[in-house]
Amino acid sequence: MNKMLIPVISCYENQVLADNVIDDEGVLIAIKNTILTDYIIEKIKLFDVDNIWVYKDEIVVEEADAYEEHIKDFRSEYIKDTLLVKKAIMELSKGEPLDIEIVNNVSSTLFKEAMSSNSTVRYISRLKDYNEYTYYHSMNVSIYSSLIGKWMNLPQGVIKELTIAALLHDIGKSKIPNNILDKKSKLTREECAIVKEHPYNGYLMIKDDVNVGINIKETILMHHERENGSGYPQGLTGEEINYFAKIVAVADCYDALTSNRPYRNKISPFEAIGNFIKNGMDSYDIKVLMTFFKNIVNCYIGEKAEMSDGRIGEILFVPPYDMTNPVVQIGNEIYDLSTYDDLKIVSLI
Repeated sequence: MNKMLIPVISCYENQVLADNVIDDEGVLIAIKNTILTDYIIEKIKLFDVDNIWVYKDEIVVEEADAYEEHIKDFRSEYIKDTLLVKKAIMELSKGEPLDIEIVNNVSSTLFKEAMSSNSTVRYISRLKDYNEYTYYHSMNVSIYSSLIGKWMNLPQGVIKELTIAALLHDIGKSKIPNNILDKKSKLTREECAIVKEHPYNGYLMIKDDVNVGINIKETILMHHERENGSGYPQGLTGEEINYFAKIVAVADCYDALTSNRPYRNKISPFEAIGNFIKNGMDSYDIKVLMTFFKNIVNCYIGEKAEMSDGRIGEILFVPPYDMTNPVVQIGNEIYDLSTYDDLKIVSLI
């Protein structure tokens, strides 16, 4: 057996979690493969968790090596699949039938990755390239949407269809000229209007395809609709919006905020969550949004981060009651960012 269940009071520093730590209310406290520190152990105790799974000391190195190897394999598959998705979408934009085999194969790979682990979150940010933003973005939104489906305990068959819907959500952007998509300055009113046509254009590209289900078609059409009616193209509200589209809307916005674009640099996951909160959470389905927030932040525990003062820190803990201000360790010092106005995470490394 590669792991063992031990009392939290028996834990010690440098042990590695062999499973996620979740409290009685389903709050994710720490994720699998986190290296324990005294600080994290004390935080786990505060949530009244009695026992946790840790790796046996002798296999930690093997698990770490396997994890690094998996990242390399995923990177290779991810880049290859992104090119396949680009090919399928470009052919569709020229009036050819959607290559449903490519779509099913790629979405199946992304679904399996999301179902097997939350770790995908920790390295897809390293693979983003704004020169191919539309296609990497579609891959990432598909992964985030699959994870949301998993975290919401949706049936696997439903998540599989959701994965496809997210992968295809932006196909209408293939109709937008590159000089608009790649523009480094602010778009004109006319250019904004052209961009806002992409949900409807995408729907027109796929609406008569018998191999594509209604949930997928409506996700393509509705992923920019908002709960409060502030979205487009139809200004729908609440239950008028397909539930898949509500999930994809959150994944879409989050990936856009945390990706480099021709006209701006990405922001950190924690600043992105603050952006959602600042700009009005009533635009999104609150259950989808909060499920995403409470799970996604814990995926970054153990990640290295560049701080606003140039130093490099490690994310130790994310308070479930203040998800925009994690606790980080810089050198030998521990900082609760909620107590520092002038210190924040700029980006993950």
